[in-house]
Amino acid sequence: MENPTIRHITEISSASLQGVYRLDRFYRVGPMTLRVVVSRTADPSSSTATLSLFTPENAWRFVADSPGTSWHDRTPLWGQRADSPGWTNGFDTLRQIADALLSRSLTTIPELTKLQELE
Repeated sequence: MENPTIRHITEISSASLQGVYRLDRFYRVGPMTLRVVVSRTADPSSSTATLSLFTPENAWRFVADSPGTSWHDRTPLWGQRADSPGWTNGFDTLRQIADALLSRSLTTIPELTKLQELE
């Protein structure tokens, strides 16, 4: 992440079956906590990347998403390793997708563009 107002806090990765893995990535932007969940399944139409904002009510509120059909073809079958030489492993690819969704949302969603000014 190149934006100095964004801090990556932590992430949780999991894999269950061949072609099915998930990354939950948490960020701080100004005083707010955001989460991107990227879930890769064998089917592009059921794969998702979702950005949520943690609210004062201690709940996650949907902010934006990126359909799996727009990025699934860049993900390898396995989460822990690459399919071919020169490819990145699946979790590295999901990190790139999560960071891109957050960056894009910070510049296009008015509610989030204000967060960077609070830091």
